Amino acid sequence: AAAAAAAAAAAQEAKEKEEAKRREAQREEDERAAQAVEAARQQAAAAAAHQAATTALLSTAQVAASQNLPGLAAAVNAALQTLTTSKSSSSMSATSGAEGGMTTREGILASSASGGYLPPTESIKKEATKAVNDNPPYVHLSARDTAPQLRIDDGPDAGRRLTLRGGMRGYRMSRATHGVSSGTYYYEVMVRRPAGAREVVRNLPDVVRLGDGLRENLENDLVREAIEKEEAAARGGGNAGGVGDENETAAAAAAAATTSSKAKRARKSTVGTGPNYDASELTGHVRIGWSMRTGDLQAPVGYDRWSYGFRDILGSRLHRSRREDRWGGEPFGPGDVMGLCITMVNDDEGGDASASTSDNHIRLFKNGHALGHFEIVRGATMGGEAFTNVTPGTYYPAVSSYMGGSVRVNFGPHFVYPPPKTLPGGWKPLPVSELCAPPVEPTDAAAAAVRERNFPKKTDDSIVKAFEEAVKLEAKIRSKCFKSHFSKHVEEIRKERELRSLNTADLPESSSSASIDGGEGDAAMSNVVMQDVRA
Repeated sequence: AAAAAAAAAAAQEAKEKEEAKRREAQREEDERAAQAVEAARQQAAAAAAHQAATTALLSTAQVAASQNLPGLAAAVNAALQTLTTSKSSSSMSATSGAEGGMTTREGILASSASGGYLPPTESIKKEATKAVNDNPPYVHLSARDTAPQLRIDDGPDAGRRLTLRGGMRGYRMSRATHGVSSGTYYYEVMVRRPAGAREVVRNLPDVVRLGDGLRENLENDLVREAIEKEEAAARGGGNAGGVGDENETAAAAAAAATTSSKAKRARKSTVGTGPNYDASELTGHVRIGWSMRTGDLQAPVGYDRWSYGFRDILGSRLHRSRREDRWGGEPFGPGDVMGLCITMVNDDEGGDASASTSDNHIRLFKNGHALGHFEIVRGATMGGEAFTNVTPGTYYPAVSSYMGGSVRVNFGPHFVYPPPKTLPGGWKPLPVSELCAPPVEPTDAAAAAVRERNFPKKTDDSIVKAFEEAVKLEAKIRSKCFKSHFSKHVEEIRKERELRSLNTADLPESSSSASIDGGEGDAAMSNVVMQDVRA
């Protein structure tokens, strides 16, 4: 009986152990199943978050592009690239977007609650600042559309991209950022003093062949500059005669100039009449005009069939490298302000039914006076076109420089010598600056972006608010850049007119007292700027 009881107890114990093992195995299996379900759930959630983030970023990028916010677009595209290429890793930090987590995939996915999948503020600010530096929000000389031998430089006012300085070998061309395909548009070119002879010689290649006339002119100018330097040293006035020395008088330059008959004949062909004209300066030359994008940058404007140009010597007109001197032009030089006007009729855009592409033409002005041949027809002044039957297309303001020649372009809206309100034929010129609309005010930009973004009705207010702030951030940067440019533009035109004793009544009041940074007085300045530009 005792043995039987012991056997029964052993059997029961074995049975209990077997049951415990079975329960443990079942528990482990249930845990594995739960883990698999949880992993699947997390994977689905991650995929949904990835899809939501991608969709949100794509929508933001699309809105940024359509609303002309390149900085926001660049920051969002960088986040999209990170989201697409980065792989999940346990070592990656899942910090929030507000703290810079947009640099990792996990950070992007974790930013939905706090920022609505938006890049961090610093990223947007950095990209927006870079965008306005690379491409200011107004018409300017295009760095991409400028021959590498030329230099777009504003000296102490660098960044506005309105001054061109030439290379030291051959003509090269630079074009503006906006072109004319339809309408009548006008811009100015202020011819500046070219590089001095010393700078030209210093930048010449070691092996170079110069024509007899150019060699003689350089030698004469080197002598003149040496004399001026000695005279300046004697007066204690420093380095006179340098490039851009506006205090040098024409009389002093003429007294130091060479008496070579050949040099005199050469200089006679480049006579300028502006207040800064120096009869001894002839080393650098410029050509100005209009060019399509297909025009050769390694040649002067007017070189091929894609551009129309004027040269400073004799004021000759050029197209397809064919020069004509007796069309009614005049020579121009440092100090002169040349106006260029183009009229393009686009038949595809409708408009005046009486106009056709045969009316396409280009005009040239010198210091406010129209050049060309005119005639009176039935009491009305007609003619004056430098080029007629201009080939249809999109033409960009273009300038070319040779041997250190320098110009400063003015695309408006104000001019040293405003064009006539109505040209022969009834054409009404507009400033080229109107080809580029001014930046939208931050509040208006945010409202327009939110409308286009079209958030779902259940979207959290904080996400919409974060989106608005992101748009406002870049809009403020662009608006500040434009207002700063406009303020400087007005003061430059005022200074140039006063230098020539011209009327300045049409210019807006100085906005120097206004805060461009958005502080006190910014709203008043904004109203003055925008009302004047749109007027």
